[in-house]
Amino acid sequence: MIITTTPSIEGKHISEYLGIVNAANIYNWGGLIGEGLAKADNTFDLYAYGPIVSSLRKKAEMVGADAIVGLQINVSSLNGTVAGSQMFVCAIGTAVRTTDATYDDLPDL
Repeated sequence: MIITTTPSIEGKHISEYLGIVNAANIYNWGGLIGEGLAKADNTFDLYAYGPIVSSLRKKAEMVGADAIVGLQINVSSLNGTVAGSQMFVCAIGTAVRTTDATYDDLPDL
């Protein structure tokens, strides 16, 4: 499944919009400040971003989508600080069905 932040997919034509898909989770950010940004990025990818995107993918597949466009992910602290806080992670996108784009899809000039 293609998942993109853009509203379209190069080489594909969106043939049907199937609706909005979303997912949310609370992630315990605890202690990452002292561990460096590289480790924080890897940890966030593994424990927060990965499960959210996986949940979106499953929801899109349930409605017959083969792609998600316009993906947006929002991360916010639940207690106003970063160190030792819980982060609310929310993702939203549009589930779509696509076909391969052809030259017939190009606009007339």
